[in-house]
Amino acid sequence: MYQSIFNNIKTNAAGESNTAIRQQASPKSHTSRRNMLIRACAAVVIAVLTASGGYAQKLTGNLAPLKGQAEVHVAVDFSDMTVNRKPEADYIASNTADKSEEDAAKWLAEWNTDLRRLAVEKIAQGINDVTGKKNLFTAGDFPDAECTVHVRVINIETGFFGGVVSRPAVINAEVTFLKKGDGEPFASVAIPKATHRIGGTIPYFVTRISMSFGALGQAAGQVVAKNLK
Repeated sequence: MYQSIFNNIKTNAAGESNTAIRQQASPKSHTSRRNMLIRACAAVVIAVLTASGGYAQKLTGNLAPLKGQAEVHVAVDFSDMTVNRKPEADYIASNTADKSEEDAAKWLAEWNTDLRRLAVEKIAQGINDVTGKKNLFTAGDFPDAECTVHVRVINIETGFFGGVVSRPAVINAEVTFLKKGDGEPFASVAIPKATHRIGGTIPYFVTRISMSFGALGQAAGQVVAKNLK
């Protein structure tokens, strides 16, 4: 009797196992895996398309002086900023203290020259990505232009690359709009959090930070496009 029961258990177990294998290999299972792959790919695409982000507060003033301008100058002021919410001098010291004189000089050139040049270029590019679609104006290095977009950098969160654990740079800035000859800006907007989320995947600090300056430019361009009627 016991042998008969044991044989029935083995037969039922084998049948259930074979059924499970057939279910795993069924077309329905393949379709499910394919749908999961499609959803994963879509998520990656959405992440790339929405990688740049910048929260801009409400515009103060009026952008009317920008009407009819073909070119607008972009200027960036780094003179009174903090880095990672500490004095810039602390950040510089922490990144040069253990370097040789040659390596420290190289790092300082990247921070003081390369980053500042790229910041202006990326901000202008970000603005143009938006205003160009509206046929408004071209932003860039135009010191003789009638109007200027002036960006005062308040704080740079430099971010970091650490493989799985990474963080993009974040820029906090105030953007003012000036007309040549006028002492006061005709409009201003605060952009406290501009970031390029994919920037966290970039090991090189200059590139990572400059990408977020591009996001800042896009946020400023969106403010212009929304308010310049």
